Amino acid sequence: MNIYRLYYICLLVSIFSLQKIYAQQQLKGVIKDEQNKPVGSANVILHQHEDTPIFSFSISNEKGEFLLKIPQNVDSAFIIITHLSYAKQQFYIRTSLPFLEVIVSEQKYELPELVIKTDPVTRRGDTLFFDINHYRNDSDQNIEQVLSKIPGITIESNGRILYDGLDISKFYIEGLDMLEGRYRIATRNLSIDAIRDIEIIEHHQPIRALDSLVRPDNAAINLRLKSNIAVTGSLRGGVGLQPALYLGDADIFGFTKKQQFNISASANNIGENKSDNFQNLYIDYNNVASDLISINKVLPPFLVKENFYLDNQEFTGGYNYLRKIAAYTELKWQGFVRKDRILNVGTRSLRYNDGKNEVVFEEILNASEKPLDFNNRLILEHNAKKIFFRADVNTELNIIKSAAENEINGAAFPESLMKHNVNSTAELTTLIRHKNKAYQINSDIEYQTTDYDLKLMPVDIFTADFPVTRFQEALQTGELQRFKTDTYSNLFFKIKNISGQVNAGIIYNRIALNTNIIVQNDTTENESLGQAFQNQNSVSELAPYINQVYKKEKNNSKWTLSLPFLVSLFNINNKLISDESSFNILITKPKLDYYLKLPDGRYWSMGYGFENDYNNFNTFFYEGYIIQANRNITRSIFDINQFQQHNI
Repeated sequence: MNIYRLYYICLLVSIFSLQKIYAQQQLKGVIKDEQNKPVGSANVILHQHEDTPIFSFSISNEKGEFLLKIPQNVDSAFIIITHLSYAKQQFYIRTSLPFLEVIVSEQKYELPELVIKTDPVTRRGDTLFFDINHYRNDSDQNIEQVLSKIPGITIESNGRILYDGLDISKFYIEGLDMLEGRYRIATRNLSIDAIRDIEIIEHHQPIRALDSLVRPDNAAINLRLKSNIAVTGSLRGGVGLQPALYLGDADIFGFTKKQQFNISASANNIGENKSDNFQNLYIDYNNVASDLISINKVLPPFLVKENFYLDNQEFTGGYNYLRKIAAYTELKWQGFVRKDRILNVGTRSLRYNDGKNEVVFEEILNASEKPLDFNNRLILEHNAKKIFFRADVNTELNIIKSAAENEINGAAFPESLMKHNVNSTAELTTLIRHKNKAYQINSDIEYQTTDYDLKLMPVDIFTADFPVTRFQEALQTGELQRFKTDTYSNLFFKIKNISGQVNAGIIYNRIALNTNIIVQNDTTENESLGQAFQNQNSVSELAPYINQVYKKEKNNSKWTLSLPFLVSLFNINNKLISDESSFNILITKPKLDYYLKLPDGRYWSMGYGFENDYNNFNTFFYEGYIIQANRNITRSIFDINQFQQHNI
């Protein structure tokens, strides 16, 4: 009993400690005039020092009250208070102040010369309006640099925009999402002079049929133009000598009330990877799988900017087009092409030591890659208050020719790799709204096939069950196919202060792998090394599931109950040995959370969750050996690690 009592005491101490830390991150105050009356609509801006970027800002309410967020480990800050009718106040404060009261005096203007400036930030509901002229400098070259100065906005190195630590859900230009996640095209190429102001829409719900039913914790950005009809663009170029260097890129944007378009083209050999502009930043790429087979090449330097080391010769071109067919119906067409030549040159020293013997590989790595990419995407979307429909079809073709003239311990080990990849996806969504309920049917389909042909001259093969042998030439072939469908339906509802979502569907996922190693030596013609170096495997997964989320919100408190439930039915088939096996796994993760916001800006939260899940480290399995790169031969067995977990 004493142990449990000690546990709860520690838990309460931790909660109060967290509460104290969180309280130190906020400053609450009030603004009054000389007659002790509250002053509303005053701008309160916080800096660490007078000439440093903005920490945070606030606008006083009708009671003159304001609340500022303060980063941790900051002892003092510089505060500026402005109002159209009152004199400007600016001074340093201690961030440990529990409460700040400011008295402002009336601002007097001498006629006939009267200067009135608009506020740099205004709020209407969940939308903040930022005057771009207040945040831009003469040295700013693109909108990305202006956005980075807005409080709450963070720009990652790849161009992804975060607001209060969360990815933005939409990037609009005049309320239209022409770029569909490829918004780096606009943030780095659209002229700043064409923008009037920037809107940040908090808790943005892009689907009108879900408005008031689902209030997500995210934000969207909307750029408002100075003119409803505009054509703007940018042009950049340069050349250099010894060695010959060149750079050229052009972008043109067009905007009318019913359509928008963008056309871009670029060419350079100075290390700029302009194809990144066509990356969909709405998608999380952290879990992208690495290539099964690759050539042996040097890795990029750690924490060094790409254009400081990349030797390339890149040509790109792309287009984005949006047409409003009707009031709530849009047609979007996107595409790009990329041709590149990338050189990777470097040296590497590898040492293998088993305690008695040491093997050293001194490598001179000289590899080149020539990728050729084609992409085409078509979207039809109807986004009305009662009916939402979206059809999204995307196809991408990648062809990569790689070659390496490598030397290992003074001997030549040339390699070449041909890779073909086709990836096609389709997403169909229909959603119908009826009063306080909405019904959704969705189907996602993905098909991907990748072919590898890795040619090595010569190659040493040494495994546990194969004698050490050098072959003058070897060809590793591989074909990897993935097919996945996810068909589900959603029910959204809201009854008074209770909202919920019930999601039920079925996932089918199939992965097939075929590999072989064909060798040539002095005495034989091309032949396979045999079944130990072959794979004809497939893994199929059928997973019905149901997810339920219920929320109860009242005043400043919120309860959230999550009840996910899934059953994975696996089937593994090895055609080489005619072996087939099946098994199933139950996955469930119930969770209950409680959140309470206190009047002084602090909050209490607590929750409990239970997980019955598994870690699947390999989405396919192979029993035959695969040469993944020169001197890198391996095989893996499909394995699932189950676990149970309690979270408090």
